[in-house]
Amino acid sequence: MKKAYPIPTDTAVSQASASDPQNSAWVSANAGSGKTHVLAQRVIRLLLRGTDPSKILCLTYTRAAAANMSNRVFSTLSEWTALGDAELATRIETLDGRQPDRETMRRARRLFAEALETPGGLKIQTIHAFCESVLHQFPLEANIPAHFEMLDPQMEASLFSAARRDMISGTAAGDAGLAEAFATILERGSEHGLDALLAEIVRKRDGLRAFISAAGGDGFQALFDEFRFRAGQTAEGLAASVWPLPGFLPDYFITFARAAEAADARLVLNNVLPYARLAFAEDDPVRRLHLLAKAFLRADGKPYEPAKT
Repeated sequence: MKKAYPIPTDTAVSQASASDPQNSAWVSANAGSGKTHVLAQRVIRLLLRGTDPSKILCLTYTRAAAANMSNRVFSTLSEWTALGDAELATRIETLDGRQPDRETMRRARRLFAEALETPGGLKIQTIHAFCESVLHQFPLEANIPAHFEMLDPQMEASLFSAARRDMISGTAAGDAGLAEAFATILERGSEHGLDALLAEIVRKRDGLRAFISAAGGDGFQALFDEFRFRAGQTAEGLAASVWPLPGFLPDYFITFARAAEAADARLVLNNVLPYARLAFAEDDPVRRLHLLAKAFLRADGKPYEPAKT
């Protein structure tokens, strides 16, 4: 059982003022300092003064916070039903700052049942849940189906996985270029990288859709201008244009490899030569360029640092 610590007088006065229904209060405090306690007290004081439970709305950010606050309110109200008159009067006076009359005492004992019998229960919910309830009440105005259901995280993950599988499997027989693009992504970023990319596209879909719509048919013209691409250029043509590498013709490469082996240059032997040899043997210009990039660039895309002498 947690040890109960006395609340400083100044804090108790501030909490009582913030929970008073007559005051419009903005409470800012650190986590665990009693904000939920103050909100629960405010709700109970509203109920105690005759406010209809269905007229009270409490919004929180998380389900855990909503459940915590609801539990605090119902726990207090349920305790009041079983307390003796003297103890109940003391509790109410401590909460509300004044001695309760007989009618207030009777009302306090009925609050638990009234809260339970309120249609839909006490409205202590998350912002998302509140917005969902509004949409269910006005589906025509929102232009959505009347009996819509919200996606939970598990269902969203399942649908995303199914869409990903259908998209990837459908590219093989449909568009060779698209299939090659997926193969490149998988090669560079692995399956996890592809999942992360697709998830980011889904999260930012509204912005991407707006960009594509605004760009129209010339959406990539800015990129072409930036990199000085010409109309009609292809990835294959660009990759072929850099081969053979200046200063790295086959005869020079043979000399370079022999020198690296003689000097036991481990960085060159382990990272550069294996991919460079594959690049010399590769006929496809795009694949050859990928191999050259692996040979001379680190995983972060930066060139290897020259050996220190």
